[in-house]
Amino acid sequence: TTNEIMFGTGIRLARQARFAQQIPSLFNTRFVSKNVHGINIATKLVEHQQVTVHKDNGTVPVHHFSPVLIDNAPTIVLIQEWWGVNQDVVRSAQKLCVSGYNVVIPDLYRGKVALEIAEAEHLMTNLNFDEAVKDIAACVRHAKENTKSLKVGTIGFCMGGALSLLSAARVKELDASVVFYGISLGQQEEYKKIGIPLQLHFGDQDKLEGFSDPKAVAQLESALKAGGVRYELYKYPTQGHAFMNESQFSLKKRPEMGLPKFDAQAIDLAWSRTREFLQNHLELPKDASSKVVSVLSESNEPEFQRFSS
Repeated sequence: TTNEIMFGTGIRLARQARFAQQIPSLFNTRFVSKNVHGINIATKLVEHQQVTVHKDNGTVPVHHFSPVLIDNAPTIVLIQEWWGVNQDVVRSAQKLCVSGYNVVIPDLYRGKVALEIAEAEHLMTNLNFDEAVKDIAACVRHAKENTKSLKVGTIGFCMGGALSLLSAARVKELDASVVFYGISLGQQEEYKKIGIPLQLHFGDQDKLEGFSDPKAVAQLESALKAGGVRYELYKYPTQGHAFMNESQFSLKKRPEMGLPKFDAQAIDLAWSRTREFLQNHLELPKDASSKVVSVLSESNEPEFQRFSS
């Protein structure tokens, strides 16, 4: 009935309101003074703002993270998974920002965050991918016009991976793109024309047919080879879909989604490859790492140390 539907919706909204408050701190509290989607931001290293970016037919709500200690930082447009802008996305943003990058997250769902698989599927199915790429393009132009960034790249996971790949084909201002386990296979002809460096990460145990499974990856690689695209493809033999997620929310979802167990070594390997690729193609200032070493050394958070070493 209508009342039951409204009641169910009310429960989901209430759960979403509590969502951010229930996620534990990522970093040592001596660095923390701001909470963003359940992740406490280390404000000695990272500044966070919510801004509005304009595009031809509207606006895009954006989370903008900037490194406190780095001038002229390149920018990464970080693209959400099908859940929305949740703690995994913000966690990744802070990691990248600590490494010396501006990070811009377009909120493609306009504030909605899914907590259940059915909700995420509904949100992703109803997302217009063409408009989402226009949101991303607006963020790329914003970064080049309104920050000191000379280079801008994209990184996307799952749905965001597919959009990162599409953006590489369509957004001419981009300088490099990283794709994690996501492909929109209907655009092979577009992919052949990609003119920027690509880095791709997929798990060999991924079961999402036509989106990120080994067969889909092989089809994508065939198109990239046919077009002479510059790319690096990394396959992780023991990993499935969404293997980069490490929040408590995602860890609890792994069994429900039939995903392999959490593997910190696979995550570290993928991040190290990503950082090297970004350093090579987005021209990170050479002194970026040394500027944060003294602050990092004060942190007792193992995950923070592990990523930043």
